[in-house]
Amino acid sequence: MRPFAAAKVSLLSSGKGPATALRYGPLKEQQLNVVAGGEWKATTSLGDTNSPLPNMSMPVKLMPMGGAVEYVFRMGKVTGAPAGSQMESVTKLMLGALDGSGGLIKTDARGVFAQFLLHPGPNDRLLDAGAVERRSVYAMEMGRGLLSLLSIPFPVEPIAVGARWQVERLAIRGGFSYLQVTTFTLVEVMGSKVKVSYRFGGKWDPGSGVREADMKLEVSGGGTATVDLQKPLPVALEDEAFVAATVQRADSPITQSGVIRTRIESE
Repeated sequence: MRPFAAAKVSLLSSGKGPATALRYGPLKEQQLNVVAGGEWKATTSLGDTNSPLPNMSMPVKLMPMGGAVEYVFRMGKVTGAPAGSQMESVTKLMLGALDGSGGLIKTDARGVFAQFLLHPGPNDRLLDAGAVERRSVYAMEMGRGLLSLLSIPFPVEPIAVGARWQVERLAIRGGFSYLQVTTFTLVEVMGSKVKVSYRFGGKWDPGSGVREADMKLEVSGGGTATVDLQKPLPVALEDEAFVAATVQRADSPITQSGVIRTRIESE
């Protein structure tokens, strides 16, 4: 499991009008559902696999506790996959491994996620033997990656409506990783709530285990989000990402591509 790397935040323009340094806190407890779905295609030397991604609803509870946020995933639901299909069984297996897993998110002085600590859930059958199942490791990595990618860091500098800033952080989709570069725009400030829009692209990840010369990558997408500065994650979010990557292996290239749609539903 790779160590968590905090997002890199760079201010592009500060906007016009009265500027405010946006900070998270004091944080309150938050419960939400992360809903994801889409389509995914893989092409290898053995042929093509083209299938819709099932819609997954993943409940998570976040509980602030003095400079950190404890988080716990609960059992999610899967819809849209044919009953009894391999896609349904694999997705349910991963959601089962994620159920009860969680840990601690340490935050910096601005309330931005700075470090993730993880622990497996009770459905990890090898936990009592002092080992962690592969499925549990993958599930925790998926959960950590999801929360870190959905969080919205603000610049250190004061900003006003129209401000633009760039955030670079790790993204993992379809079993490969890349650095997602997101440009945020401050749309509106409504007391403790902030509305933003964003667009993103992607670039090669030096820690992916793949040489830059062996990967052809295309990433695009964007969305909107509403942030309550007293909650760790957005209270509403909706976006769509297109990702395509071809990795040159020794025998033949492997191409994966797809559209992933994500939204946050507050409980």
